Amino acid sequence: MMRSIITQYKHKDLFHVDELMMYTDVPPIEISASKIRQDKSDTNLEKTTILLCCNASGTEKLPLLICGSYLAVIMGKDHVYSHSEDASINDSLFREWLIQLNYLMSNNDRRILLLLHRNRIDALRDLKLSNIKHIFFPDDFPPTLRPLKRDVFHFMKMTYRSK
Repeated sequence: MMRSIITQYKHKDLFHVDELMMYTDVPPIEISASKIRQDKSDTNLEKTTILLCCNASGTEKLPLLICGSYLAVIMGKDHVYSHSEDASINDSLFREWLIQLNYLMSNNDRRILLLLHRNRIDALRDLKLSNIKHIFFPDDFPPTLRPLKRDVFHFMKMTYRSK
């Protein structure tokens, strides 16, 4: 079923969206799995969540949505920083991002297909998007086949670790 929908779109109109979570106040080597699993009150790690979205042909990268715990809203040409209490991209922020993306695509007279995870199903409930169709990855879809998770996230984490 997924294949029949995907084949209706050109590679430039197939977009993959995914989230990357990073801890920014300590070098990655010092983060142990046990520290991450602890209750937030027991740890002083500062989390940042980054929403990345690019098309399948690699010719278009949408502005990053960066969410952290610092009280600020910063808009740049290639990114938007927003605040949330737990530094995660909640459904409200994601809906706002989708509405802006739909507006951008309608202004450019484009219809796109957005590939995303099921954990965003509530954000899309009752949301009418004229220029965006979405499909969810199957639950058993391997992370190694998701291009952002396989290539881009790895590059970003390796760059961060080298500093």
